[in-house]
Amino acid sequence: DSALEGWQKIVIGALLTTIVWIAATYFTPPDDEDTLRAFVKKVNPGGPGWAKYSDGVSTEPWPVPNGILCMVLGCLGVYGFLLGVGQLIYGHIESGSLFIVLAIVSSIGLSKIWK
Repeated sequence: DSALEGWQKIVIGALLTTIVWIAATYFTPPDDEDTLRAFVKKVNPGGPGWAKYSDGVSTEPWPVPNGILCMVLGCLGVYGFLLGVGQLIYGHIESGSLFIVLAIVSSIGLSKIWK
């Protein structure tokens, strides 16, 4: 057995990992512009951080913000239906109806955004 609790091991591991990647970031030289441009041309990573290396290569919009919105709406829809049905089963008509309406609105929003 170890003298450290499980959560303490995780915190120490996270701290050590963070110290190492920050040190590697500051003590190693950055890649040159040509390497970054070749990477963007080959991989086409999304996001605003790569725009200055893209040279107009990517014409597709970055899907991550839209994906996050879809994830939030999907969670609201699923949990709204679950909690709404549970509330209705226990006779809490007002709160159950409110959850069901939230779920329906979220699901409609999700279906309109996710195409």
